Amino acid sequence: MKTYRLVWVMGTLMLHTLTAYAQQAPHWGLGVAILGNQVDVSDALAALSEVVAPIGFYVPINFQQVRLEPEVGMMRIKVVESELEQKFTALRIGGGIFATRFLTEALQTYLGGRIGLMIVSQSVKVGDLEEDSSSDVGFTLGPAAGAEYFVGESFSLGGEAQLMYATLNLDQQDVKISSLGIRPLFFVRWYFR
Repeated sequence: MKTYRLVWVMGTLMLHTLTAYAQQAPHWGLGVAILGNQVDVSDALAALSEVVAPIGFYVPINFQQVRLEPEVGMMRIKVVESELEQKFTALRIGGGIFATRFLTEALQTYLGGRIGLMIVSQSVKVGDLEEDSSSDVGFTLGPAAGAEYFVGESFSLGGEAQLMYATLNLDQQDVKISSLGIRPLFFVRWYFR
């Protein structure tokens, strides 16, 4: 009889432990964000570029009231002006940490910050001359706040505003570019458990 009680007590404790862990287990997903405005690499480039469509891929990992969100983003710009052709490619690797709060059952807000590393490559070609290329590294840092509305249990639409500081050293041109601006992002996220 004592063996059955011991098995019952051990089983009950394990069940409660697993239940408590399941409630604290991270809720993770995949997200895509599209930048709501143009990213200015430089004033001259902003005036010349026709289309800038930076897209980011995110992995939101939600704990009880904290979200970690690694990200990878890419941007390509091609500028052609008579004999001059310039190509810029930027790869951004970073992440964010946020405090989260549900305002209603379907509306979640978050507040925190993001940090990222940018790897930028550029190439310039004039007429039929050989292409000149270089690559450089920069970083981004800033606070961010957002909200997402859950259309279903696993799907949400949202937006985020970032006050982002970015700096990039173009060593071959001996130029340092720094900017501070507001970046609006529009998100689509799919969640799994």
